[in-house]
Amino acid sequence: MLDGTGMPVDSAYVKLYADPVPPLHPDFSRLNMESYTGTDGKATFDYTDFYKEGQAGFAVLDILAQKDTLTGQGIIRIEEEQTNEETVTLVSSE
Repeated sequence: MLDGTGMPVDSAYVKLYADPVPPLHPDFSRLNMESYTGTDGKATFDYTDFYKEGQAGFAVLDILAQKDTLTGQGIIRIEEEQTNEETVTLVSSE
């Protein structure tokens, strides 16, 4: 998470969640995870227990990030057996 000047945001709340489109509406809530960023502006999530070996692709998840009056949103594609990263910029919601 970065602020508007490109600096890392420490202690920002970050949520990854699935937002399926009807009529495909199985329960994807098991993929929802929450964390806080460290001093480097990064939050870490581990989905290794959710995919099966040989599976092609895993998930595309929405990102919600907040700290004080700053908010940001994004999308991340989670690919199996890889480190996946996405940068979200937090801007004032006021």
